[in-house]
Amino acid sequence: MPEGVPANESLVAYLTGVKDGVVKSPEWAEKITHVPAQTIRQLARDYANTKPAALIQGWGPQRHNCGERTARR
Repeated sequence: MPEGVPANESLVAYLTGVKDGVVKSPEWAEKITHVPAQTIRQLARDYANTKPAALIQGWGPQRHNCGERTARR
């Protein structure tokens, strides 16, 4: 959950925009990440259909300015 979201907020409620009216869709993420929405969808499908699966970030992100934010809770 992003910073500022109450600890007791439901992930589904956050993603569907129950309180803020902003649905966190692949199109929403595309504007922030510049990764095409179709690519985001395909990555989600690939990850959901791969068993077992793991996302491992490695050391690279944290070796940049404010990189520790990548792995924060």
